[in-house]
Amino acid sequence: VKTGEITSVEALVRWEDSVLGTVSPEELIPIAEETGLINEIGQFMLEKSCEQAAIWERKGMPIKVSFNSSIREFRDKNMVKTIRKVLEKYKCSPELIQIEFTEKFALEAETEKAIVKQILKLQHDGIVFVLDDFGTGYASLRYLQMLPIGELKIDKSFIDSVTQHEKLEKLVQGLVQFGHSLNLQVVAE
Repeated sequence: VKTGEITSVEALVRWEDSVLGTVSPEELIPIAEETGLINEIGQFMLEKSCEQAAIWERKGMPIKVSFNSSIREFRDKNMVKTIRKVLEKYKCSPELIQIEFTEKFALEAETEKAIVKQILKLQHDGIVFVLDDFGTGYASLRYLQMLPIGELKIDKSFIDSVTQHEKLEKLVQGLVQFGHSLNLQVVAE
């Protein structure tokens, strides 16, 4: 905000249907997870995010690209290999990629050692993991300890009315202080 510099963007996928119109992520993601299409969507998002980040980097604009991931994708034991392959394909620096996941994902991941191992390997490669929609779901301090989270994103629902409610303002200030006390980058959606 101070410099006006763009440092990161979020890649989002939307489904435009000729009959239904725009299908919201709240409707699309559960259907995609149920049908198994989430893996194809995730692969598409990974490819496009790496491709775009690499294009910007070659132009001298190292902008980080983040995208959302599903616990189902990380249950694939080859996820690390897949991500590394795509990074190599586009000659994309891992430091330019941020993978976002929700508190629900984090809660499930903390009990699955194979997923935690994959996340740790990717973090070691330089990928940053972002806890998305922080404060709206299954708040557990345990996953903040176990998972290599580098950034917290405070949900838009808190930010939209932060100036209208004193209690909400104090809550957001507390979330920011909490994140900073854990040496995490904090982003307000």
